[in-house]
Amino acid sequence: MAKILRPQRHTLLIVHEGYAEECLLAHLKALYVPRNSGIAVSMQNARGGGGQHVLNHALRVRRRTAYDEIAILTDTDQDWDDAQRQRAIAGHIHAVESSPCLEAWLLDANGHQARGNGAQIKRQFEVVYGGVAHDPRVYPRNFPRELLDNARSRVSALDQILRLFRA
Repeated sequence: MAKILRPQRHTLLIVHEGYAEECLLAHLKALYVPRNSGIAVSMQNARGGGGQHVLNHALRVRRRTAYDEIAILTDTDQDWDDAQRQRAIAGHIHAVESSPCLEAWLLDANGHQARGNGAQIKRQFEVVYGGVAHDPRVYPRNFPRELLDNARSRVSALDQILRLFRA
């Protein structure tokens, strides 16, 4: 019997900070990474702890697995600075930064200006989008592909994720 040869897919792991990032990444993956696209995207939730914790989690994964690329998606408001950025570069980890938090650039993607600290921006997100960022129902109704495609040029974090997805 002849062997069936399958093309090798590019593997990408994104380690993210929490459930809001998990919901967003699942939505983006559904929109931009169709089956048989040649890329396999996996996600791991570091369950909070700030940027340094997310990076440490990714570096541990890097030591024991063989993904083609590993990235992190983290907020910059806790345990994230130039030293952590350098550690990410040295560890061959792509760092996608949400400054100061994920909700800030999601507001920007839809033309809203995020104001205040992280807690205030999260409240603003709830008012604008009718739910919290860790509610998966928020994304399909507020972030269709056309909006994301248009926002990509001005929202760096979104563009970085989509480039990782090879979109």
